[in-house]
Amino acid sequence: MRIALLLFMMLAGCSGVAYNTTVANSPAARLAMAQFVQPGVTTERQYTTRWGLPVQKVREGAQTEFIYRDMRDVIPVFPQFGSSTQYVIVTFQYGLATAVRTSDGIDCRATFTPRPPNYGFDNPTQVELVGSCPLQGLWGNDEAIAGVGTAAGARTGGITDDRYRPDSVSSVPTK
Repeated sequence: MRIALLLFMMLAGCSGVAYNTTVANSPAARLAMAQFVQPGVTTERQYTTRWGLPVQKVREGAQTEFIYRDMRDVIPVFPQFGSSTQYVIVTFQYGLATAVRTSDGIDCRATFTPRPPNYGFDNPTQVELVGSCPLQGLWGNDEAIAGVGTAAGARTGGITDDRYRPDSVSSVPTK
């Protein structure tokens, strides 16, 4: 039993992600994490040396995103959902930082995926809205707010009909 536990802990350390991180819980810490990023200069190793391992990594080709957020749930369940309202996401391309996003200033987004899923695991959960979105219910009664009302000559959804005017096109031969 002890050998299996030791082996599990050793393999978990090879993934490059932390079990939990609370470094992005305060606005001051999120600002400091964002200011540490110098696009084109800061490397993945420099960032993890200063701020620790992220709780999630998203890899797409040569681009890797480190997600720092608190993974604790009010009621400990599996899979863990954590907080989707306080986060820092750092984007690296070819090992160099290119962008950083924080939850400060982004009021409307969806929840993060729980942990796992990872490779080969399905996501059995529901994605929900986080924050206050100014156009909630856009497809209901809020069409006037977005300016997509049904004006004359417009189809449903605010898309106007295409109109072909042959007299305005000079390259079209006339009969």
